[in-house]
Amino acid sequence: MLRITKKDELERVMKIIEDGREFLKEQGVNQWQHGSPSRDEIINDINEGISYVYEKSGEIVATAMLTTFDADYENSPTFWSRNSSYLAIHRLATAKKFRHQGITREFMQAICFFAKSQNIKFLRIDTHLDNEIMRKFLSRFGFKEKDIIKLTMKNNLDDKERIAYELEVK
Repeated sequence: MLRITKKDELERVMKIIEDGREFLKEQGVNQWQHGSPSRDEIINDINEGISYVYEKSGEIVATAMLTTFDADYENSPTFWSRNSSYLAIHRLATAKKFRHQGITREFMQAICFFAKSQNIKFLRIDTHLDNEIMRKFLSRFGFKEKDIIKLTMKNNLDDKERIAYELEVK
């Protein structure tokens, strides 16, 4: 079940984010390695009502930030199919003990259903060029690779180039 994160679930979300950070490091991907997403960013997401969790059998197994506005995406209007309503997906992570169980696919399906219920026409997401696992997942799920986008991140240590993907919600 997809739902908004509750304030008292911060520690569980942070644990899942840390699992993701560790996994990216193991894969040699310079994404999430220098503090972002930070605890303060997650607290802000929760306070803004844009932090979501995915529950399975009453346990939080994945997390993501979902928003209908992304400044970096807005700065690259020619990337996208058309300038229409979209849901940007960021900070997507699955708990370590739930990997290889189809949870990310279920979570993404729930996000698609949510977007459709809100009359949102597209899902947009980006990932690091070296994140082969996520790139393969997105392609298999049906996302179309659009172009390379340069993020305006605050920290200077992460690589800023990402591959942008889009999926039309049907």
